[in-house]
Amino acid sequence: MEWFRRLTLSTQFVVAGFPILLAGMVAIGFAVEREIERGVVAEVGEREPRDEERMAHLWTAGALAGSSFVFVVRPLCLCV
Repeated sequence: MEWFRRLTLSTQFVVAGFPILLAGMVAIGFAVEREIERGVVAEVGEREPRDEERMAHLWTAGALAGSSFVFVVRPLCLCV
């Protein structure tokens, strides 16, 4: 610990505070990830079965063909 005492007070503060900051960031990251996952799972669970039928109909009818929206919607219809 001799090297730590030779550091200036501001450098000691940075060195001691970094692990605390890092641990806080990791904890908040896991908490946010969990909440996002819960929200997505809850939203998927609340969907009506008719939603997938409507999207499948639009897809087969060609209403969504050629648009960039297809790349977002099609995987959701197939996975749910």
